[in-house]
Amino acid sequence: MSLLSWILEGGWTVFERAFFVADRAFTGIQYRSNNTHTRIDNHIRFAERHHRIWGDILSKPETARIIVPTADAALITPLQIRAVNFVLLHTETVFRASKAGQYRAPDREKMEADIKHFLSLPIPGAAWATLKGSYSADFVAFVDKITGKLA
Repeated sequence: MSLLSWILEGGWTVFERAFFVADRAFTGIQYRSNNTHTRIDNHIRFAERHHRIWGDILSKPETARIIVPTADAALITPLQIRAVNFVLLHTETVFRASKAGQYRAPDREKMEADIKHFLSLPIPGAAWATLKGSYSADFVAFVDKITGKLA
């Protein structure tokens, strides 16, 4: 069999397979690039949402009270529970995105320390005890592990 006849008979199959492999390689590279862009975009969105939530909370004396370490949790108001819930919903969104590989916390240990500190405060701790039943079991287990409580 001459080289020309081999190219005419079997070369097309080799050519097809080479392009198939190249296509898959370029698709993988593009997916990885898109995934990186998605993580960066999510990081920006999470930072914006974080600033907006805390800006709203701190702009009102009643909701700003949630971060007062000496606050009496027995005097918690529905607005304060809602403010804590906003923080927790945001935290759960970040948790879900991290689990799905769509976000990487810049410093996971610091983030976990922030969650632990927040929920150690009287009002957020009391609100979490009330709200945790409305969150998914895996998120509750994550938070309880961080705070040192059993789920």
